[in-house]
Amino acid sequence: MTRLYLCVPGRVKTVCAWLLCMLLSHTVSAAEVVDTDYAARIIWQAQQDGDWLPDIYRLNPQLEDSTLYAIQNAYVTRRLASGDVIGGYKGSFIPKASMGGVLFGGSAILRPDSDRPPVISPDDYKILVVEAEIGFKFCTPITKPLKDVAALKEAVCALMPVMEIADAAIADFGDIKGNLPHLRSTLISINAASTRTLVGEESPASLPLKQLGVSMSHDGVEIGSRDPGNTADQWQNVLWLVNHYILQQGYTIEPGYFAITGNLTGIHVASEGIYRADFGALGVLELQVERY
Repeated sequence: MTRLYLCVPGRVKTVCAWLLCMLLSHTVSAAEVVDTDYAARIIWQAQQDGDWLPDIYRLNPQLEDSTLYAIQNAYVTRRLASGDVIGGYKGSFIPKASMGGVLFGGSAILRPDSDRPPVISPDDYKILVVEAEIGFKFCTPITKPLKDVAALKEAVCALMPVMEIADAAIADFGDIKGNLPHLRSTLISINAASTRTLVGEESPASLPLKQLGVSMSHDGVEIGSRDPGNTADQWQNVLWLVNHYILQQGYTIEPGYFAITGNLTGIHVASEGIYRADFGALGVLELQVERY
């Protein structure tokens, strides 16, 4: 078995630091097996220490999806063993470069307050990112692939406005987010940078999404919007997530779980102020980011 050694920029935490750095350029051949649990442990420890997460693509751009998802699964297993619970799943870059990740539940889910928006501190994140997404809440369990969107709609009982709060704790994130193969591979390994979600009130699942406009503003200035007539079919995206990520990775869907399938207004690296996501008929979500 080949151990996948990782260097975190600026801080190499191992007695074999010279070997780690040497192996940054090591190419894993098809005949070799990556120590995915070791890689997941490095990611987990870096997260616990508040360090930058390893950039898997920069280490080895040749790693296949099966290896990247094995690292992700080992990382999720560590999170669940520590007391986290699954709240749902997320998809990204569907259908162009589809990938998935796990959303955590419990305290990782924020709810709106009638008096003031939830407040988060940027000190808890290396690179705080907020995104506007539509949530699809499941009302029945799903344990086998669905035939079509009609079958999916029978399992979804509500739609919800969602603001994803992620930590893109990757050095040079600003540079790599424009490089889709690089961004996708690294995000798979770190479970899509999933941290928390702000979830709003539920609406009927029959709401026509093609007529739904979504916009994001920061302190009253619009920073992104969605054209309902020029976007991917969200239901088809959820179907891909169910059939080709959730079930294929060995997860299940339980009543109450929800799915999101990618940002609608852009990836917004957050700064101090109020972020307001207007989902039209689905409602409005606000999040306050404290001063850095």
